Amino acid sequence: MACMTSHFLCARSSQPKLVQRLQRLNIVWEEMFSSVHPWELHYTLFVLYECNNKYSAEEPGFEWVVTFGEKYHGKIVEMVDWLSQPQMVQALDWTYCNTFAVAVLDGYLMRCKSPCGVRLISGRDSSWVGSLPLERLITAMLNFLRFHIKSNYHIPTPVMNILAVLSTIDAHLWLKVVQSSFEDSFFALAIDHVPEIREPIWNAMQEFFTSSCQRAFAVTNGNGEQSDSDVEGKMQIDHRPNEMRNVVSYLWQVTVNCLQKAKNYIPYAAKAFSSGASMLRYLILWV
Repeated sequence: MACMTSHFLCARSSQPKLVQRLQRLNIVWEEMFSSVHPWELHYTLFVLYECNNKYSAEEPGFEWVVTFGEKYHGKIVEMVDWLSQPQMVQALDWTYCNTFAVAVLDGYLMRCKSPCGVRLISGRDSSWVGSLPLERLITAMLNFLRFHIKSNYHIPTPVMNILAVLSTIDAHLWLKVVQSSFEDSFFALAIDHVPEIREPIWNAMQEFFTSSCQRAFAVTNGNGEQSDSDVEGKMQIDHRPNEMRNVVSYLWQVTVNCLQKAKNYIPYAAKAFSSGASMLRYLILWV
């Protein structure tokens, strides 16, 4: 009954009174984001997610979501970490909260963009990103990959997006933390018999890989200055070492290892091979 009620509410516009309470920016966190009542938390997260989307779409009156993220990002991280714990998989009602919790954090880490490309957090507003508890947050995303995605088809893309953003903050730490479980968890999803899992996980891996290549192999104008365009054909790749190249190497090695193992799962491996081919073409263009 609670699930049906939640679907009914989320199919309609957000309750104005709840939006107004969030907008005041002086909330008591536990009253708004319950750790006792899962469906109350689910609906509040849905409302915040909708408000974030409206801000990204440049609808007037939703500028407050930026300040909300700056003020409460620590609480959001704590909540996401709590929901990611392995034992939460057994608490079915709480697993429904994962969808909007991860999507909200994804948006605040500058990955959710409207069709017109408006970022949720601009550069001057995102100074708090560098102070995030990276190891804790990376581990939380690994938990989602390992324990939660098979029961929630909506979170592969935002989880991978968050991992991608965290790799740009501290690539060395990111590589250290993911070594233990990322490849095995990714492979289990990459050849899953459910298309709603393996399709988005490979699409997200491709996006992660291509964005990492762009950062790792920066294009310069011949004077050591980074550039986004090939002006007068004088562009060249900056071959100076950087940590992001280690991330690219790791992602490519994970992909190759997954392709080698995927030959034993041919009925579910088509997406793996097509994604691997696309990534190889992109790598050849950049290296």
